[in-house]
Amino acid sequence: MDNIQFSKSFGFNSYSFKQSRHTDNSGGTRAHHIGVIKKGSAVFAVGDSRYEFKEGDVFYTPLGCRYHSYWYGEHIEYDSYAFQSFICEEGTEYGVQKLTLNEAARRALDELDKNKEVSSKSVGLLYILLGEALPFMQPTVRDSRREAFFMAQSFIRENIIFSAQSLARHLRISESGMYA
Repeated sequence: MDNIQFSKSFGFNSYSFKQSRHTDNSGGTRAHHIGVIKKGSAVFAVGDSRYEFKEGDVFYTPLGCRYHSYWYGEHIEYDSYAFQSFICEEGTEYGVQKLTLNEAARRALDELDKNKEVSSKSVGLLYILLGEALPFMQPTVRDSRREAFFMAQSFIRENIIFSAQSLARHLRISESGMYA
């Protein structure tokens, strides 16, 4: 992976808007995100579940997560740290959730807040933050069909022209299993 590809696998952004708003992410996110609400509040609707976040909360949304977010307040500000790679125990997945930060994670977040340029230092700080928060995160039940769907979606994005046989081979399942 070259430097350009590496830097494109991260996105550090600050958002600000003056009124409540709705964001439709029902197509699924293209990265994992750590969000920090600086002003206002938000409700994330994921299927039948609702997650409420308020000013000062730090939260996680996983790659491929399909949700609607509703932002409230007269002035809303939040930071988003997007990343493609999330190294955790094999077979473990994490859903949308508020993060518990220890002192080391809080220091990493404070440093990251000062420099939102994607660099080796900021990426390192992001992974320190994630590594410190990970022991407190609640895993979700793994859904192999959902996983296969996202693998297929990624394959299709990368291979505009493909056959059903090549997609099934990539997913390591039979064609009939893929159609099912």
